Amino acid sequence: MIKKLLIKIHRLSVTKSALVLFSIVLTVEIFADVIVNIFNINIGIDTRIIGSKWYHILLICIIAPITETYFFQYLIYNVFEKQFKKNLFLWSAIGASIFGFSHLTSLMYVICASCAGFFLLLWYALLARKYNNFVAFCVIAIVHSLYNTVSFSYWLYLK
Repeated sequence: MIKKLLIKIHRLSVTKSALVLFSIVLTVEIFADVIVNIFNINIGIDTRIIGSKWYHILLICIIAPITETYFFQYLIYNVFEKQFKKNLFLWSAIGASIFGFSHLTSLMYVICASCAGFFLLLWYALLARKYNNFVAFCVIAIVHSLYNTVSFSYWLYLK
């Protein structure tokens, strides 16, 4: 079943693949937000904006996604792909854990970031295999940037 799903994902165009990935990551965020609100969990994020909003927009919506895509998808893919060619899910889980712990503000936030990181790395691997590292990097960085923009806007204006 998982193999069939991966084949279907692999057949998607770059645009459709990016939209599916964005939908999955956003669904993880919405699900996590529902859990956080139902159980009144403190996720340890300080939503106060200190200094320029433009600085935070630049940092959260552009610089962080590009930097994180480089370290947590590009590098991990290129290191682990050679070692775990047959086990896509194992190294995706390892990379997701590293990505999650880089967002260490609370256990709940680490879990949410790890889930998102799993899908980002899995998609990166599928896109890199189908196209190349450049296409994979651009798609993941854009999806990550859109996700951060939506999340940042939500925290800034709706909370």
